[in-house]
Formats: sequence, structure tokens, C-alpha cells
Amino acid sequence: MVTFRRLADTEEDLLETFLYLAIHQEDPTNPVSRSVLELPELATYISNWGRRSDHCLVAEVGGVVIGAAWCRIYAGQVTGYGFVDDQTPELTMSLLPEYRGLGIGSELLGRLLELLQEKGFERASLSCQVSNPAYRLYQRMGFETLRLGDGDAVMVIELEKSQRTGSN
Repeated sequence: MVTFRRLADTEEDLLETFLYLAIHQEDPTNPVSRSVLELPELATYISNWGRRSDHCLVAEVGGVVIGAAWCRIYAGQVTGYGFVDDQTPELTMSLLPEYRGLGIGSELLGRLLELLQEKGFERASLSCQVSNPAYRLYQRMGFETLRLGDGDAVMVIELEKSQRTGSN
């Protein structure tokens, strides 16, 4: 049984693992070195975690975290690949490979989007390579392509205004 919950303060190190897993590996037999996580444009997704605009949910099976979906606002710093503006949280998500394609990612992402609605955000963004199977997941979830780059897309989703009740 899969359970969903917020990331605990003591689990922040898991973000590095799931950030690495979020990198689409075109050739799984020749994986990208984990050292890429030190690049500023990737490190920004997890460095100094715990700001007011940082939100993370995890999926867990049998006490083991199998996936994470998180977001943050980038303002006046190195931004992520899916940066839109300083009012739009950028999402990142990944699951352990053996749990992909089972609907867990859709559930996890849906719960994060609901959380963002509750916090009063109007939209969310992300970046995804078009060749990544997750691209189709994001489209099914309601994300629309804002701009296309060299094989990747910046996507946004407008959150239901009627469900925005809190403040960010």
C-alpha cells in the first residue's frame, strides 16, 4: 500500500537521490555522473531546502520512500530549467524506477498540485525533456507547453482559482 505525506525535516537528504532520478537518462547503460548535481542549475532545486515556499510530498511503501514531488519559488537566485516567474513554483518529481508506470506519480503530482492550490498559488511550472515518458504524464495532468527548447519543454498548469484558499 502506498501512503503519501510531507517530507520530514530529517529526510532532506532524500531530495538529492530523487533529483538525480529526475534526470532523464537517454542511455541507461551510460548514466550521467551524479556529479552533475553540483552544477548550479541543478543544485538550485535542493540547496538550502526549507524556505517558506519549499513544499515536498513523498510516496512511501512499507516505510521506504519510493518517490518525491517538490517545488520552490526562484527569485533573485539561480533559477531552475522550468522557471517562469518569481510567483510560480517550479516542480520536480521522480520515483524509484521499479515504481514508475503504476499511477503513483500521477497521484503524487496531483496531491502536490492540490497543496499548491491550498497555499494560494495560481499556477505551477516544470521542465521536461520531450523524449521523457513523463512528458505525456504532465500533459495528461493538464500541463501545457509554454515554450520548447532544444529537446525540452517548459510546461505550466493553471491551478483552479475556486480552490485557492490560503496564501503562499
